Amino acid sequence: TLPAISKQWYQRRVAITAGHDFFIKNDGLSKLVCWQTFKFSQVEGVVNGIPSIHVASKFAVPLLQQGSLQKQLFSTCLLSHLAVQYPIPQTLGSCTEMLQWALTQNSELSTVWTILSIPSLLRIANIFPPLVDKITQLLAIQRKLVKALDMKSLMAKIRMYSETEESLKPAAALDTAFEELATLVLARMKGT
Repeated sequence: TLPAISKQWYQRRVAITAGHDFFIKNDGLSKLVCWQTFKFSQVEGVVNGIPSIHVASKFAVPLLQQGSLQKQLFSTCLLSHLAVQYPIPQTLGSCTEMLQWALTQNSELSTVWTILSIPSLLRIANIFPPLVDKITQLLAIQRKLVKALDMKSLMAKIRMYSETEESLKPAAALDTAFEELATLVLARMKGT
């Protein structure tokens, strides 16, 4: 018999291969999987393990427009991991569309989306430097909105939609994201 770790690896491999085969045969299935969403913690493994999942980038922007904050957060997380794994024009185009959509949103929920999407936005900025300006613009808009919003309500929504237990302070999270973007830009300038 196989040791427990090998058995688990084998089962995972069979599931990934089956998923890949299904997505190749029917890209509508990848749309269904994406639109149903799954845990954010599983996104990276799915993107890294199932090569044909790259087709999901074409479904990510329509998913953003569904109006469900959970689906919007999932779509952004998925797009960011697709950008890392598949830094191709199709993914860049989807990331650009996502940022254009985000720049039109000006509400408490858009601020929650931005704050909870910071790790995804920074991944995208790292992979696609031409999008740094749009991401910086988005963070600046949301930083102004944070000052005008009811902090208790905003914090309650952040806790409701966050998959982690860490307590995020909206203004501090945005300021840290600005600093990370500046560090990224400076590092790229030194490298050229």
